[in-house]
Amino acid sequence: MSFVAEGSARRTGIKKCVEHTEESERVQSPDPKIQHFETERIVHKESMDLIKTCTATQQLHLVDKNLSKGASGSDQVDSPRVPLDNSSSKDQLTHTRLSVNVKDMSYAVTRNICLKLNVIDDMLYKDFRMLGEKMGFDNDVTRNLKQKNNPTDELLQMWSVKPEATVQNLIALLKDNELQRMDVAKILEDWVERKGST
Repeated sequence: MSFVAEGSARRTGIKKCVEHTEESERVQSPDPKIQHFETERIVHKESMDLIKTCTATQQLHLVDKNLSKGASGSDQVDSPRVPLDNSSSKDQLTHTRLSVNVKDMSYAVTRNICLKLNVIDDMLYKDFRMLGEKMGFDNDVTRNLKQKNNPTDELLQMWSVKPEATVQNLIALLKDNELQRMDVAKILEDWVERKGST
């Protein structure tokens, strides 16, 4: 409905309201209090009907206008677009898992890391002790860890309070030229790459 027709409907409604009020005043009883009360009630009812009609017309007009633009009549919230290919979501998952704190890794991944690094390597020290050194802990701390049932897990828990204790940084430490624990780094890389796995 156009604005011209809307304005015309509004004038007609007001005119009807006025005409109806004049008629009701003539028909009512001679008591002015009752006549005044009835007149106000009729005028108010007619005005409310007119407002409801105009509001409904305006809403329909806005819906028509939005539909012609290609939008729906309901409110919409912008949401992130879902990529058509899986590479973007996989990249996002990889980035998310790389930035995870080591204490938030899955138990399965932590277990597999611990099984490999808990094995004492007295010849090359390529175990939890050298990893602890790379994490910034002194030799006293790493020697004390040797007394624990699961020294690698204890080491990861101690390191997890530091802001740099992410999966990405742990992979970098494991691939360090001195430590070179590619087998353990591979466990983490596989977890980072695997979509939907814990």
